[in-house]
Order: sequence, then structure tokens, then C-alpha cells
Amino acid sequence: MIGNLLFTNRCDIVGFSSFTIDKQPLGEVVFQVVDIGAFTVRYIAVKKADSIYLIPAEFIDDLDDDGLVMGFLSSKISCLLPIPKDWEKTFDRCFEEKIFTALNTAPYWED
Repeated sequence: MIGNLLFTNRCDIVGFSSFTIDKQPLGEVVFQVVDIGAFTVRYIAVKKADSIYLIPAEFIDDLDDDGLVMGFLSSKISCLLPIPKDWEKTFDRCFEEKIFTALNTAPYWED
């Protein structure tokens, strides 16, 4: 746990495939990040090859027979930031800001 954020693989969607809205594969869901204080999921962690990417949960658009559909086009895949190997030490608000900036969307704490 980092601050109010719980990183957990104890969720129904672990192992699900994820895709962009135009059906390009993103990877497999390996954990989610839950904001305990707000009782909400903040991020979905998706593993593709040797990298793990945190995708803001508000991008979840649908769940279909293939898996989770994220509400962005495949052209955004290159914008996703891999989390560093020592992410438990480096994950902070600054890294969260980079995630949202890379995806050109407002962070959840500005709502």
C-alpha cells in the first residue's frame, strides 16, 4: 500500500485481456490499484511483454467476450508509460501526473 492506494491482484478482472477501442491488444490485467479512502479503482495494471502499464480506470469503456475494452485508440498505446521495476519506491503523485499527461487527460484528483 502506498498512501491510500492498495495495489492488489485480488480482483475479478486479473487475467482478463485488454484492448483498445479499435480492438488492438494491450495486454493482460495483472492487478488493480484501489483508492481505499474513496472506495474506487484508480488504475488497471496491464502487462505486455516485459512491461507493466498503469491505465487510469476511467478509461475502462466496456467488458465484452474478448475482455476489457479501454476507451482510447491504438494510436495512444505508444503514450503509455511502463512502470519502473522499483515502482514501489518510485510511485508517487509525480509519476501519476506523468501517466495522465501522457494520455492527455485530467487526473482524478482534479475532478
